[in-house]
Amino acid sequence: MRTKNIIAVLALGALLLAGCTDEYKVTSLDVIQVSETFISIPEDGTPVTVDMTASVDWAFDKLYEHELEGQYVDHDPATEMRATPDWLTVSQTEGTAGDYTLTFTAGETEAGREASLVILAGGKRQNLTVRQGEIAATKATCAEVLAAADGQSFTVSGTCTSITNTQYGNWYLNDGTGEIYIYGTVNDSGQNAWDTFNIEVGDVVTVRGSKVTYGSTVEFVDAKFISVEKSLLQIPEGAVTDFLVNSNGLQVDSEGALVGGENAANEIEAQFVVKGDGILFEIPSEMQSWAQVTDIRVVSPEDEDSEDPDITIATIKVASLESKTVARSGVITFKSANSSGESSVDISVTQVPDEIAMADAMDQIDPADKDKETYVQTSGVIAATCRNGFLLYDENEYLLVYADGFSNDTYKDMVGHKATVAGVICQNNDGPQIKDVDILSINGESTGYTDPSDPVTLDASAIDGLAGQIGAGLLDITYFTATGSLIDPYHNLVVDGTETTLAFYGNDSKKFDLDAYCDYCNKGSEKKTITVKGYYISRQKDDDGKNSRINFIVTDIQPELPEDGQ
Repeated sequence: MRTKNIIAVLALGALLLAGCTDEYKVTSLDVIQVSETFISIPEDGTPVTVDMTASVDWAFDKLYEHELEGQYVDHDPATEMRATPDWLTVSQTEGTAGDYTLTFTAGETEAGREASLVILAGGKRQNLTVRQGEIAATKATCAEVLAAADGQSFTVSGTCTSITNTQYGNWYLNDGTGEIYIYGTVNDSGQNAWDTFNIEVGDVVTVRGSKVTYGSTVEFVDAKFISVEKSLLQIPEGAVTDFLVNSNGLQVDSEGALVGGENAANEIEAQFVVKGDGILFEIPSEMQSWAQVTDIRVVSPEDEDSEDPDITIATIKVASLESKTVARSGVITFKSANSSGESSVDISVTQVPDEIAMADAMDQIDPADKDKETYVQTSGVIAATCRNGFLLYDENEYLLVYADGFSNDTYKDMVGHKATVAGVICQNNDGPQIKDVDILSINGESTGYTDPSDPVTLDASAIDGLAGQIGAGLLDITYFTATGSLIDPYHNLVVDGTETTLAFYGNDSKKFDLDAYCDYCNKGSEKKTITVKGYYISRQKDDDGKNSRINFIVTDIQPELPEDGQ
């Protein structure tokens, strides 16, 4: 499917370039002639007609993929290829030799849009361009691009944070509001001339492109290069900009271990490549009482013939926490400038508080204040896992740890092991949660954990009771059992008597094959049911506000299916 998306975007990019020159010309083939090859539909959607004469059979090429509502193939939405995008229709898309009047129709729109169509006839191709309204690449932030619909054109400026391919020019652009993957970079002629752009990590680059979503990644495919502002201050490969220190001001890693071991000191070292005239720094006033830059030195490569740059090292000293259980953080901005401009890099320092009991950490959540967030360090036993994290258990309470910054392999087989985490505790969709996890340390020896012997039964009445409290307060994560059938496309569990569904949260398909269970429930002459056990962790309404769901981490499904899923 990716190829189709790329073709559509490449065509759109070419059309955008052509639209700036107004060089559209009527072309005639010996087998087909059209009165217009550039078709302009007014914003109000007034239909436009084009006369066509064909001497052979003809048909529009089917370039656009459309989902078929309510239909599925192997549990994915069924699709078919059509001649036009969903916003555009043509009165006839195929025929035999003869004269025709084709009517092009589109709904009313305020935003410009454009499509490339192709008529196939006698082994030849007649290209058409259909544009509605005016198309202009809007200046936007990454956040605005992420929120926009696919196909819209934007001009975006941001920092190059990573380069993944230098043949086609694939790299990541981040402007502080979000990140976009640039899948190919081209010049005015549409060529992938990466070496001519002189883009390095840390540079501020401006590009123009059309939004495409591939899976969960937002991309510009073959974005047009506009300009680059060279960075005068860069981070060497392997160096970091985000530092963790403990309550005594000693640097720690993502497992909470001291960096430097017994030789650890209450200071950290930030590294830079300086290309401007020296380096300066700014410490916010609220940070000056506990963090200071005490030294800046330059280290040259040991090999005099090395082409590696000099490294500038800034030493930052961090004081001990006065209140050992209250975190603090701040950002020190380093700058370098010359006559042509200025560049800056932010170095963040987070001072992690001492560990507190999980019950005390849970007390930091205010059910009446959904926006309250508190940085804590706590520990417990891992009770259940999923792709996105795990449940932490202590003293009859459960807490979801959203550990998206750590590999699932770190914790997926660690039920019964003690885990220590540091991050932001809050409520999310009425459920208690720790997010933005900086530290995750798991004990290698298991202390054991057993699911409760008496799970709560969620029948229709109980499910409706939970759903009826959405937004009304913090729920207690609870072990439960329920019986129902799975439905496409999300494989939610439906229990008879309620419209609220139970949604598998972060399911590991290698452990529980929901495709196979969905087939089991729905194939055959009679609908079958399954029984699940797990922990419900949150509740919410769908985006349209019409339907509700209870999110849960599954720990067991019965019956067990054979390997062929039958």
